[in-house]
Amino acid sequence: MQRRWLMMLGAAALAGVGSPARAGDLVVRTTDEFRRALANARAGQRILLAPGTYGGGHYRSGLRGTATAPIVIASLDPNRPATIQGGGNG
Repeated sequence: MQRRWLMMLGAAALAGVGSPARAGDLVVRTTDEFRRALANARAGQRILLAPGTYGGGHYRSGLRGTATAPIVIASLDPNRPATIQGGGNG
């Protein structure tokens, strides 16, 4: 089953990015890069998924964003959103 969504974890915010990547953003292009980005996510960080399909089934506990510094997981290009396909965590 294909889904056009990006998961929100912990205090993460889900958004499309209306502006180009900025300093400190982490642009990922593969499922492995996405997995590593989630493992190392910190408050205030934006993880931007390049257009493409990413394997699903990601789970990460302990993410800690804040109201003023959320962890954002978003498509780099809202006109060509990333797709997370397959996987599940219950």
